[in-house]
Amino acid sequence: MTKYKIGIDVGSTHTDAVILDENNNLIHAEKTMTTPDVTSGIINALRLVLERSKVSKDDVVAVMFGTTHIINAIVQRKNLGRVGIIRIGLPATEAIEPTLDWPVDLKEAVNAGIAMIRGGHDYTGEPITSFDEDAVKKALKSFREKKVDAIAVTSVWSVVNPEHEVKVRELANDLLPGVPVVLSHEISSIGLLERENATILNAATIKVMINAINALREALRGMGLEHAKMFFAQNDGTTASAEYIVKFPIFTVIAPISNSIRAPMS
Repeated sequence: MTKYKIGIDVGSTHTDAVILDENNNLIHAEKTMTTPDVTSGIINALRLVLERSKVSKDDVVAVMFGTTHIINAIVQRKNLGRVGIIRIGLPATEAIEPTLDWPVDLKEAVNAGIAMIRGGHDYTGEPITSFDEDAVKKALKSFREKKVDAIAVTSVWSVVNPEHEVKVRELANDLLPGVPVVLSHEISSIGLLERENATILNAATIKVMINAINALREALRGMGLEHAKMFFAQNDGTTASAEYIVKFPIFTVIAPISNSIRAPMS
């Protein structure tokens, strides 16, 4: 029996939905208006393409979303999480503090506190100086009092040696159980400030993606598609599972643009 995949792409004005068979042949396509909350527009498109295609729900094995939830949240400064920010790199990195050049309103929406910690590594992977565990614990206790939504950790040259970032996550899991901890070496590569910015934004948008995935999963359940696997388009044009994207929502921030570029090349 033929199995089908549904793809949904959110644009600024329209949300497109298509159904493909297992050989990637187009079976049906629909277009609806994009809604301000994004989610309801996705659900409308999904329901419409299913109804008009006459494809059996039982034969749909996967639903893939190209969504603007994350870029919208950042641009509109809506529903962003409050982030405890830790940079490991003193004394070498104190000249430019985290989020220094951010727009004021974005900084106010996201920044729940900054801790600059001694530690980090050289490009050879050797420690610059000893890791200040006591200072990290103090920062984490402060973040706990502030009830942060997530913690962003960036260490100098962690892409070569992530030891100090990993140590912070271990400490955070003990002191703030259940609070997401985002490590910069899992987000990007070289370029301290760029990697740090992406890490902070990833931490700030985790709850946005959690809410989006929960709403979409509930919609799939309501349509009899609870068996279908959920995937999300990433910035590089590939897809990833919902379980992965909920940890790394920043990887979807320009996915709709990537979809627009990749589609004509397919």
